[in-house]
Amino acid sequence: MKLTALFPVLLLTVNLFAQNSSKKFLGHEVYDSWNDILKPSISNNGILVSYEVNPQKGDGVLWVYIDSTRGNLQFPRGYNAKFSPNSNFIAFQVKPKFEVTRQAKLAKKKADELPKDSIKVYVFANSIGYSFPNAKSYRIPEDEGNYIALLTELAKNKEESDSTKKESKKKSSTKKSSTVGTLTILNPINDFSLSIDSVNQYTISKNGQFVAYSKLVGDSIKLSSLYIFDTKNHSTSEIFKLNGEIAQVNFDDKGYQLAFVFTSDTGKVKEYALYYWESKNRKVQLAVDKATNGMPKGWMVSQHFEPYFSANGKRLFFGTKPIPDKEGKDTLLDDEKAEFDIWSWNDTLLQTQQKVRLKETDKKSFMAVYHISEKRMLQLTNDSIERVKISLKGDAPYALVSCNKPYLYAMTWESPLKSDYYLVDINTGKYELLLKGLPFQPQLSPSGKYVAYYNPADSSWYTWSKKEGKTISQTKGLPANFYDEQNDIPQIPRPYGYAGWVENDKYFLVYDKYDIWALDPTGKVKPTCITNSSGRTLKNTYRIVQTNDDDYLSYSNYELVEIFNNSTKQAGFGLIQVNSQTGVDQKFLTNHKYRFVSKAKNSNALIWQRESFNEYRDLWIGSMNFLAQTKISNANPALNSFRLGTVKLYKWIDFNRDSVEGLLYLPDDFDPNRKYPMMVYFYETHTENLFNFYDPKPSRSVISPSMFVSNGYIVFMPNIKYQIGYPGRSAYDAVISGTMSLIKEGFVDKDRIGVQGQSWGGYQVAYLITQTNLFKAASAGAPVSNMTSAYGGIRWGSGMARMFQYEHTQSRIGGTLWDKPLHFIENSPLFYAPRVNTPLLIRHDDADGAVPWYQGIELFLALRRLGKPVWLINYNNDDHNLTRYPNRVDWSIRMQQFFDYYLKDAPMPMWMNGLPQTQKGKTMGYDPMNK
Repeated sequence: MKLTALFPVLLLTVNLFAQNSSKKFLGHEVYDSWNDILKPSISNNGILVSYEVNPQKGDGVLWVYIDSTRGNLQFPRGYNAKFSPNSNFIAFQVKPKFEVTRQAKLAKKKADELPKDSIKVYVFANSIGYSFPNAKSYRIPEDEGNYIALLTELAKNKEESDSTKKESKKKSSTKKSSTVGTLTILNPINDFSLSIDSVNQYTISKNGQFVAYSKLVGDSIKLSSLYIFDTKNHSTSEIFKLNGEIAQVNFDDKGYQLAFVFTSDTGKVKEYALYYWESKNRKVQLAVDKATNGMPKGWMVSQHFEPYFSANGKRLFFGTKPIPDKEGKDTLLDDEKAEFDIWSWNDTLLQTQQKVRLKETDKKSFMAVYHISEKRMLQLTNDSIERVKISLKGDAPYALVSCNKPYLYAMTWESPLKSDYYLVDINTGKYELLLKGLPFQPQLSPSGKYVAYYNPADSSWYTWSKKEGKTISQTKGLPANFYDEQNDIPQIPRPYGYAGWVENDKYFLVYDKYDIWALDPTGKVKPTCITNSSGRTLKNTYRIVQTNDDDYLSYSNYELVEIFNNSTKQAGFGLIQVNSQTGVDQKFLTNHKYRFVSKAKNSNALIWQRESFNEYRDLWIGSMNFLAQTKISNANPALNSFRLGTVKLYKWIDFNRDSVEGLLYLPDDFDPNRKYPMMVYFYETHTENLFNFYDPKPSRSVISPSMFVSNGYIVFMPNIKYQIGYPGRSAYDAVISGTMSLIKEGFVDKDRIGVQGQSWGGYQVAYLITQTNLFKAASAGAPVSNMTSAYGGIRWGSGMARMFQYEHTQSRIGGTLWDKPLHFIENSPLFYAPRVNTPLLIRHDDADGAVPWYQGIELFLALRRLGKPVWLINYNNDDHNLTRYPNRVDWSIRMQQFFDYYLKDAPMPMWMNGLPQTQKGKTMGYDPMNK
């Protein structure tokens, strides 16, 4: 152990957003240094807050907010931080310096030779820190205690001394070092520490009193020993020792019981069993193996599922899985084998879906329960019934399980997917069929007495009583709709959702578009609008925010409510009591977007993020009453030195005489008497994002409104109202009517308008340029160009066929290709390619998992054949939305160069004249052409 004084920099919170009259334009050079706030967390006492501030490229900083007087601590390159239960210290990992790691990679160092993380622990009272190099992981108790357990790599000299001196044994020592390490048990408050070598598994009890760890020694034959360390008396007990491997060690809440998974097999195929220990008799017992009564034939305990105890400690939940087949010796060479897939009409899942799921099969586990006092196992799920949730932290008498197997065959064309729902008695394992073929998941009350579910047949909520076997229609006839009133896709509307069960199953809370309703599951009390219908009156949408991990909402205490005004798009917070008649106590509603982050475990302190178009989503702290609100972060202090522009709601009448809304972004110093170039971007609807902040970061696919507005463009984002069967025409009606309305305002240069979209937006862009010459330039990312071929295509990411999209979801055709062939053709840009006169930049990547990239190729080839100006950029092995940072930067540069050339008379970059394969990797082609 290395003891160091970390001496973090102590900074007072300062307002660096001073006004600057000479503001800069946002450029691509800002990307690397732009910061993100990640993993904010509040301490249990509600006083301390930690968060990471990380640039796109380079070294980040872990910040810890103390209070408004003492400011912040900062730890260079810190991440993955956790406060102790008593809020008296913090632990975190520290990355190596970015440039050091980069140089090691340039030197072609192997993975195990690259610089390693360290783990640091910092004590707030005395500013003392502990540092542990070559970190693997660490764990802190959830509820109590001042201990931390952490694992680091074995020191090189220790590995050598522990291994045999024979040359033949040296290779196995290297392998061992990747699975075992040095465990340190540390109390940084009283400076106690204990180090143990050769540890491969460890855990710490929630109350912080016990640490369990297993030691693994040996090479071909491995010896595992399991120990428990008591932090109160610093005693260590060996409770298990056997040849084999231990995995998934876990305590109950008090640390008096422990479970783990173990195998004694040494071959490739290992069979695992579940073992149990309790502190009274201090003996490890075999609880479950493949021969246990209740275990499905040919199954075993899963090594990929961490066993856990119910809150009262009477049940032990664990995973099971089929025993892998033992593979025989392969006597054929690879070039002697036939490789094929057989697609059969009666396969439940397509071969492509099976391939995707095959990757997860080995680690897939099915939940089972072991009743400890009875020493009895019950299998709760299997390969037909998979999903299960146990309420009351594992103590609930019943669980709701679902089976979608009868409906999987039709998932290729049906949406949403249906399921059958069963009530399972966790004590007896008895199943009771509740609901058949329901597309929306029911909600079982934590006590197991009631089930609430939404029935799409009559758009109503129902409750069912287990005791009486009685079903009650709850919302039929109420003066509100509980389904999506704005549903514009050819499938049954989804319900607005629910808030959950109120304590003691007194009510189940559901939502309409605006308000919150309380449903009495017994039916004795009529449904009550606990928000007093003020949401519908004020056009406020109220939604309860879950601030803890309880299964129940409170009946008498305040619950936090998010508020969104559908007219002004303002947002805020309020409070509500279910047992009160006063409705929502609105605390504030402002021109911002709010993101709730977390509530302190032992106080009413909250942290949240606030943003607007020119305000980054920094962190704020306050209490549930919101009387005092303090901004505690300043992630991008240079933000206000840039030209950011403004945004406003814009309304117009479309070609169908409907009122439509959109967002209009205007540059700084906007002059309505000038003519501006304009970018039009759209997807479906955008006005709910009036107060979104758009980071000036390299794009994954679409334009950055901030970047374009900062550089003198107007940006327009229209909402689209869809008519089923005519998605292309719907986009035309909204986008073109809105663009023409803005032209009439007088400040848009009608000869300098560009349009850009990605995925569904890319399709709509491709369609629009076959119908109008209004745009000077267009860019379509991952566009569907031919609905007739895309209908039978595959979403490679999931392996699913694309039929359901056209029949029931986003593509909105509402029928099959053979039922509505003219609709597929009419909405396909490819069939109208000769009409295109707009220069088009397509981006479609060859590893696109959502839209097959041949859709982009079809459109490119058609336009190329017709002699139309068209470009296709394919980022090799990248996805639907770009994942690699260099590709994102490159796309952002090329997209802006493309539009600047057509809309601002900028020089044409070299790449627009083509880059042959002989120049690939040698030049980026950003420079202007020499004319």
